[in-house]
Amino acid sequence: MGDAGPRGGPAGDLIVLIEEKPHPVFQRDGDDLHLELPVAYANMVLGGKVEVPLVTGETALLDVPAGTASGAVLRLRGKGLPSLRGGHGDLLAHLEVWVPNKPSSQEKKLVDELRKLDNGKPSRASRALFERMKDSLAG
Repeated sequence: MGDAGPRGGPAGDLIVLIEEKPHPVFQRDGDDLHLELPVAYANMVLGGKVEVPLVTGETALLDVPAGTASGAVLRLRGKGLPSLRGGHGDLLAHLEVWVPNKPSSQEKKLVDELRKLDNGKPSRASRALFERMKDSLAG
Protein backbone atom coordinates (compact mmCIF):
# COMPACT_ATOMS: atom_id res chain seq x y z
CA MET A 1 0.00 0.00 0.00
CA GLY A 2 3.03 2.33 0.09
CA ASP A 3 4.70 4.26 -2.73
CA ALA A 4 5.88 2.48 -5.84
CA GLY A 5 9.34 0.98 -5.53
CA PRO A 6 12.39 2.43 -7.28
CA ARG A 7 12.76 1.61 -11.00
CA GLY A 8 9.30 0.02 -11.17
CA GLY A 9 9.90 -2.25 -8.15
CA PRO A 10 7.12 -3.46 -5.88
CA ALA A 11 5.28 -0.96 -3.70
CA GLY A 12 6.57 -0.45 -0.21
CA ASP A 13 4.61 -0.82 3.01
CA LEU A 14 2.26 1.81 4.33
CA ILE A 15 3.21 2.70 7.88
CA VAL A 16 0.60 4.37 10.07
CA LEU A 17 1.64 5.93 13.37
CA ILE A 18 -1.06 6.46 15.99
CA GLU A 19 -0.37 8.83 18.84
CA GLU A 20 -2.55 8.56 21.92
CA LYS A 21 -2.91 11.83 23.81
CA PRO A 22 -3.40 11.76 27.58
CA HIS A 23 -6.98 12.27 28.74
CA PRO A 24 -7.55 15.01 31.34
CA VAL A 25 -9.62 12.69 33.59
CA PHE A 26 -8.85 9.04 32.78
CA GLN A 27 -5.60 7.10 32.64
CA ARG A 28 -5.50 4.07 30.35
CA ASP A 29 -4.15 0.64 31.32
CA GLY A 30 -4.91 -1.65 28.37
CA ASP A 31 -8.71 -1.86 28.20
CA ASP A 32 -9.08 -0.62 31.79
CA LEU A 33 -9.41 3.02 32.79
CA HIS A 34 -8.32 4.61 36.07
CA LEU A 35 -9.93 7.68 37.60
CA GLU A 36 -9.20 9.71 40.75
CA LEU A 37 -12.61 10.29 42.32
CA PRO A 38 -13.10 12.84 45.12
CA VAL A 39 -15.80 11.64 47.56
CA ALA A 40 -17.32 13.57 50.46
CA TYR A 41 -16.13 12.45 53.91
CA ALA A 42 -19.70 11.62 54.96
CA ASN A 43 -20.07 9.18 52.04
CA MET A 44 -16.77 7.52 52.93
CA VAL A 45 -17.81 7.08 56.57
CA LEU A 46 -21.50 6.28 56.21
CA GLY A 47 -21.50 4.79 52.71
CA GLY A 48 -23.70 5.82 49.83
CA LYS A 49 -23.96 6.14 46.09
CA VAL A 50 -21.80 8.61 44.17
CA GLU A 51 -21.81 9.58 40.51
CA VAL A 52 -18.82 8.55 38.45
CA PRO A 53 -18.07 10.10 35.04
CA LEU A 54 -17.63 7.65 32.18
CA VAL A 55 -15.44 8.10 29.11
CA THR A 56 -18.63 8.21 27.01
CA GLY A 57 -19.71 11.43 28.75
CA GLU A 58 -22.42 9.63 30.73
CA THR A 59 -22.30 8.86 34.45
CA ALA A 60 -22.73 5.70 36.50
CA LEU A 61 -23.60 5.22 40.17
CA LEU A 62 -20.93 3.68 42.38
CA ASP A 63 -21.88 2.15 45.72
CA VAL A 64 -19.31 3.24 48.32
CA PRO A 65 -19.42 0.90 51.34
CA ALA A 66 -19.53 2.43 54.82
CA GLY A 67 -16.07 2.83 56.35
CA THR A 68 -14.21 3.09 53.04
CA ALA A 69 -10.72 4.50 53.49
CA SER A 70 -9.22 7.19 51.30
CA GLY A 71 -7.10 5.51 48.64
CA ALA A 72 -9.48 2.56 48.20
CA VAL A 73 -10.01 1.40 44.63
CA LEU A 74 -13.51 0.35 43.54
CA ARG A 75 -14.20 -1.38 40.22
CA LEU A 76 -17.02 -0.72 37.77
CA ARG A 77 -17.01 -3.82 35.59
CA GLY A 78 -17.42 -3.28 31.86
CA LYS A 79 -17.18 0.54 32.04
CA GLY A 80 -13.70 0.78 30.51
CA LEU A 81 -12.65 0.74 26.87
CA PRO A 82 -13.92 -1.72 24.26
CA SER A 83 -11.72 -4.81 24.03
CA LEU A 84 -10.49 -6.38 20.79
CA ARG A 85 -11.52 -9.73 22.31
CA GLY A 86 -15.09 -8.50 22.81
CA GLY A 87 -16.65 -6.84 25.83
CA HIS A 88 -15.17 -3.90 27.69
CA GLY A 89 -12.45 -3.29 30.22
CA ASP A 90 -13.19 -1.98 33.72
CA LEU A 91 -13.18 1.48 35.25
CA LEU A 92 -11.18 1.62 38.48
CA ALA A 93 -12.13 4.53 40.72
CA HIS A 94 -9.40 5.57 43.16
CA LEU A 95 -11.32 7.22 46.01
CA GLU A 96 -9.97 10.31 47.74
CA VAL A 97 -11.61 12.19 50.60
CA TRP A 98 -12.85 15.52 49.29
CA VAL A 99 -12.12 18.45 51.58
CA PRO A 100 -13.84 21.81 50.96
CA ASN A 101 -11.51 24.77 50.32
CA LYS A 102 -13.76 27.18 52.20
CA PRO A 103 -15.96 25.31 54.68
CA SER A 104 -19.08 27.11 55.84
CA SER A 105 -19.43 28.07 59.48
CA GLN A 106 -21.88 25.19 59.98
CA GLU A 107 -19.40 22.72 58.42
CA LYS A 108 -16.64 24.04 60.68
CA LYS A 109 -18.86 23.63 63.73
CA LEU A 110 -19.83 20.05 62.84
CA VAL A 111 -16.25 19.02 62.07
CA ASP A 112 -15.09 20.58 65.34
CA GLU A 113 -17.70 18.51 67.21
CA LEU A 114 -16.45 15.40 65.43
CA ARG A 115 -12.87 16.26 66.37
CA LYS A 116 -13.89 16.58 70.03
CA LEU A 117 -15.50 13.13 69.92
CA ASP A 118 -12.28 11.39 68.89
CA ASN A 119 -9.85 13.91 70.46
CA GLY A 120 -8.26 14.33 67.03
CA LYS A 121 -6.37 11.04 67.39
CA PRO A 122 -6.17 8.36 64.72
CA SER A 123 -7.57 4.95 65.50
CA ARG A 124 -5.39 2.29 67.13
CA ALA A 125 -4.80 0.63 63.73
CA SER A 126 -3.70 3.97 62.26
CA ARG A 127 -1.33 4.61 65.16
CA ALA A 128 0.22 1.19 64.56
CA LEU A 129 0.74 2.17 60.93
CA PHE A 130 2.41 5.43 61.97
CA GLU A 131 4.71 3.52 64.34
CA ARG A 132 5.69 1.05 61.58
CA MET A 133 6.37 3.93 59.20
CA LYS A 134 8.48 5.71 61.82
CA ASP A 135 10.44 2.50 62.50
CA SER A 136 11.06 1.86 58.79
CA LEU A 137 12.32 5.42 58.28
CA ALA A 138 14.57 5.17 61.34
CA GLY A 139 16.41 2.29 59.77
